[in-house]
Amino acid sequence: MFSLLFLVSLAAVAGADVYFVTSPNDSGPGTLRQAILDANAHPGLDQIDFSVATTDRVLINFLSPLVITSPLILDGATQAVGRPEPPVILDRFTGTGDGLVLDSGADGSEIRNLEIRSVSGSDFAAIRILGASGVHVSANVLGSNAGSLSMNEVGIVVSTSGNLIGGFSPSDRNIIGGNGTGVLINNGAFDNTVAGNYFGVDSSGTVRLPNVNAGISIENGSNNTIGGSNDAARNVITSSLSGIVVSKPSRDNHIERNYVGTTPEGLANPDLRNVQGIVVGGVGDNVVVKNLVSNNGTGIVVVEGFNQLIQGNIIGTNPEITRAVPNGIGISILNITDVADLRVGGAIAGEGNRICGNTNEGILVDSTSVIHIEGNIIGVNALGDAAIPNGTGVRMIATENTILGGPIASAGNLISGNRGDGVIANRGVITSNRIGVVSNNLGGLMPLPNGGNGVGGVSDGALVIGEENAGNVIANNGGWGIDIGGNATVAARAIQFNSITNNVRGGIRLRDNSRETIRRNSIGRNGGLGIDLAGDGVTLNDSGDGDTGANARQNFPVLSSFTSTSSQLSIRGTLNSTPNTTFTIDVYSSLEADPTTFGEGETWLTSLTTRTDAGGNASFTAVVPAEGNTLKFITATATDPAGNTSEFSKAFFTGPSGPPKHRAVRH
Repeated sequence: MFSLLFLVSLAAVAGADVYFVTSPNDSGPGTLRQAILDANAHPGLDQIDFSVATTDRVLINFLSPLVITSPLILDGATQAVGRPEPPVILDRFTGTGDGLVLDSGADGSEIRNLEIRSVSGSDFAAIRILGASGVHVSANVLGSNAGSLSMNEVGIVVSTSGNLIGGFSPSDRNIIGGNGTGVLINNGAFDNTVAGNYFGVDSSGTVRLPNVNAGISIENGSNNTIGGSNDAARNVITSSLSGIVVSKPSRDNHIERNYVGTTPEGLANPDLRNVQGIVVGGVGDNVVVKNLVSNNGTGIVVVEGFNQLIQGNIIGTNPEITRAVPNGIGISILNITDVADLRVGGAIAGEGNRICGNTNEGILVDSTSVIHIEGNIIGVNALGDAAIPNGTGVRMIATENTILGGPIASAGNLISGNRGDGVIANRGVITSNRIGVVSNNLGGLMPLPNGGNGVGGVSDGALVIGEENAGNVIANNGGWGIDIGGNATVAARAIQFNSITNNVRGGIRLRDNSRETIRRNSIGRNGGLGIDLAGDGVTLNDSGDGDTGANARQNFPVLSSFTSTSSQLSIRGTLNSTPNTTFTIDVYSSLEADPTTFGEGETWLTSLTTRTDAGGNASFTAVVPAEGNTLKFITATATDPAGNTSEFSKAFFTGPSGPPKHRAVRH
């Protein structure tokens, strides 16, 4: 609607009646108020020019709202003063009410090159678009100067449709700072655009002019656009409690290509920080895409809503993703239940967010709602060859319905190079991620370790790490590949189908938790045990398996002998454990054994079940192909019906008799 009305107004300028302001007084002949009254009384488009006899800027102290009810071009630049600031200042320091009000009948009006200040109290606004549509507000300064007390309660209130605040050229830019709220969209307003403005900073992009509450607040609006599809539409939004806020009952709003928290160049300036960059709420279907959100307390905060999208943003670095411009936390999704199908990133190229350089968590989640975190790059620079670390990559708390990754490879996240753990998870599903590695030029993987564990946490509920055809690569990390504590007495947990290699401290450590099923992973070349129950080294078997602790300290199988033919190996073993119980035995091979001689398991070979007798004893024979499994170290694990998996057995060498070579201890 805006574009049509705007074109009509431009076409009509040549034929518009012109009213002149020659007096700086509030009322009477030659004043702005009288010119507006005269223009309102005249049908069609009118124009007000300023011609006050002064070489300085014109200051008009007005006492009550200036209400426009007919299409009008009001441009302070018609007062020539030869200075970069708006030539006309409207100051309501001693009055009451709004500043300029564009009411019904003022469709297609333009307000340009004014400074409006001191409109304070009771949600009053410097400019209120109340009943008019298709209004263009550009090149104004709305609010106080640096150090001034002359703030507006609200810079602009938009209550209608099809309006443009700012524009797509630097000459259209509004400077909106020193207000309670910069721009407020309410009353169900829709199809408005806020583009190309500076919020909370002066025209140089260096001096803080805080909007105390919010730069932009969409309290009740739909299909509004903040920013746009190209860089010319970018807003710079700084120096507020919240840079952008979307709240109920708003929906279907689009926030794109803004710089939130940084200088206009996308760099750090501590004076320009927002406490919260973008607060995403409302009913839902709001889209936050391709923004630079850096230098804030928290970059993006999700508080409510259905089907919200956060995609393609740069969070915590400069625009080139070459150095940190940290938020405290990149994305925070906390203490909320009124969220469903929130998607952070996506499985299609370009949908993932680049979340790097944040002081604490890249992503922090504490919600029981359905949340998908897909295709993000967390902790890695633009070239993918060096770290720009977050403190922790992703932290998931009380999040059974959070899915980190997904069922296909492109849904997986790259989580590498972070200072602490790659992932800390209490609950949820973690699949298809690469943790501690990056791609190399040959299409393979090379190390970029997280400083702590690949995946750590204290789990008190359902936690799934890896699924068939959707395992994680967890490698090279400074701690354990996976280090999980806690005790789930209701929900079993599973670590399956993952590749867990070259981690400094070891493969998997279970500190005190039980019912942790560990099956069909590739675990090898780690600095410690492949599986370590309680983290105290090899847990030796006890007769009858009556001990307690991590995974009930499940006894491991004992491999005793093998026979071979040209086509198969038959590996015999025994298990002593709980009487009259059926166990699942998984058999693995490795090129090397752990220095303890208790193996890891790089290649899963087969599984079988065996049942103990009344004395707790069982025997089994595992048959595997001979090809590829001779001159290997064979190990096995046992898993009880509750899901407790043992450590790996002592490695059994399938070569000639004599002591095999073991892998050296890793330091």
